[in-house]
Amino acid sequence: MATGKIDFICRDRNGLTVGLELKYPSAAIGVKRQILGYKNDYEQKSGRFDSRFIVIAPKIPEKLKELLGVDEIEYREIDFQ
Repeated sequence: MATGKIDFICRDRNGLTVGLELKYPSAAIGVKRQILGYKNDYEQKSGRFDSRFIVIAPKIPEKLKELLGVDEIEYREIDFQ
């Protein structure tokens, strides 16, 4: 994508595109701008606006969770060990 390479692009069980951005050991505030860039790039290129983009990390700070929620970006805390 114009803003860089997202870690994974896949489809969910409903056939919607899902972009996954993995961070380790913790997601920083800057990932919001990064994943929004990927989402906007994808939407502009594909013309589809029903995609999902998810930040995945063992630890996601509460402030980042709030910021992602404002833009309806999903997140998951998953222990990679």
